[in-house]
Amino acid sequence: MQRKAIQLSIIALIAALIGGCVPSWNALFTEKDLIFDAKLVGTFNADDDEAWEFAKDGDKKYKLTYTDKDGKATFEAHLLKIQDRQFLDVQLDEKGYEGLKLNALAKLTMVPAHIFFRVDEMGGSVKLAAVNPDWLGKHLEKNPKAIAHLQKGELRIFTAETKDLQAFVIKHVEGEALFGGPFTLKRKSGT
Repeated sequence: MQRKAIQLSIIALIAALIGGCVPSWNALFTEKDLIFDAKLVGTFNADDDEAWEFAKDGDKKYKLTYTDKDGKATFEAHLLKIQDRQFLDVQLDEKGYEGLKLNALAKLTMVPAHIFFRVDEMGGSVKLAAVNPDWLGKHLEKNPKAIAHLQKGELRIFTAETKDLQAFVIKHVEGEALFGGPFTLKRKSGT
């Protein structure tokens, strides 16, 4: 039981890095869903305290360096397309765990989690929408079997397999229900 609590705590920490997101045990993508778009490469700012730097890292993968007032973390990022919608799936990379002050036992129980965003726009700016934890909580109270998940307090974690996760996301992709209001990252000049 304590192991699960530690795992949930680590996932909560990862979700807090990109505030308000709902983590997932599984990726939103399969290899066939992955795409690459050079418009995502560069540095984008949400505000003065937050920078998202995307660099190409392989054929269909990006390295995301996310920096805010509390520090810096690196992620593996994947751009994907499901039906006619684009999404961004990010997961803390192995180096991202190095700065965490954890003992050996805690490190053994860490479970990597994915966080995903709907991509509404890419170019001079990137417009993303994160999963809305408030809407998801209300939806799952009314429909607890709508999608496989775990809950600890207010934290919800998607546990569904990728194909089920994709079906749920596509069913609720439009508007500001599952995905909250979008936020805009503006390209830093010169990138």
